[in-house]
Amino acid sequence: MKTFSIKLSLKESFEGFGKWWLPLCGISLIIMVSQSWLPELLLKYSRDAQLLKPYFQAFNLFKEEVSHLATAGDAFVNLRSNLMEITQTLGSNHYFQVLIGDLFIGFTIIFLLLCLLYIVTIVISKISVSKTDTKDILKNSLKKSHYLTLSYLFLSIIKVLPFCLSLLVSFAFFVLKLYFSKESQSGIIVISEWLAVLFLSLSIFILSCYLYIRFYFTGFVITEESANPFKAIKSSWNITSNQFSRIFIVFLLTLIIDFIAIITIIGFIPGNSIKYTFRASIYRQLTES
Repeated sequence: MKTFSIKLSLKESFEGFGKWWLPLCGISLIIMVSQSWLPELLLKYSRDAQLLKPYFQAFNLFKEEVSHLATAGDAFVNLRSNLMEITQTLGSNHYFQVLIGDLFIGFTIIFLLLCLLYIVTIVISKISVSKTDTKDILKNSLKKSHYLTLSYLFLSIIKVLPFCLSLLVSFAFFVLKLYFSKESQSGIIVISEWLAVLFLSLSIFILSCYLYIRFYFTGFVITEESANPFKAIKSSWNITSNQFSRIFIVFLLTLIIDFIAIITIIGFIPGNSIKYTFRASIYRQLTES
């Protein structure tokens, strides 16, 4: 059974980053701008998006009320009342279809750009820790960049869907609770219901983490073996077989890198690069002959 050394992976990741820090950091900078600043600018400067501001304010008030026992019982009733009042006030000026359509197109373009950038990051990360000639890897990946981007997009959705389901449980409860909230309830009952729903969501989230780890190398597989996302899922599942506990440790290490990046903000640039060279080293050790 093939295995990998976490110590060796860390060593190779820093060495690979040291050799390719300029392109890796450059791409990570573009990723950071694309996934954080561009969506904010899209919402901030879109004239139609400004119509959503009252709704954001209403939901912020709801979060504040539902988090306190004294006001939790009235939180859903108050939110329902506020939403109805906002909708009546906006009236015919609120073109939801146009707004959603514009935002959907904008976010889709940003998402495709991110997928392409992550493909480039994966390719460079693999090259940085490769022990063989890297010209063919780069050449073949550039030729198939459009296929790889679409495949990575599909795989990203597959990996995110279980996490979305864990959130959907809470969202479904929220919508039903909002719809049927005609009068105030005991704050204890409301908080107890939320705790039960959160427990169910947490259980689904844990399952999602398991699936995410089994799909951990799908991005690397499509740039090397096949652009077919289904084959990538199967290959990643086989690679991670009997390796779950060790890859889970890697997963936790990358979470620590992400946490540091969130605190420092700018730390995302080197952190994202090192994280991918780290994973590339592990992938190399598990798949090399």
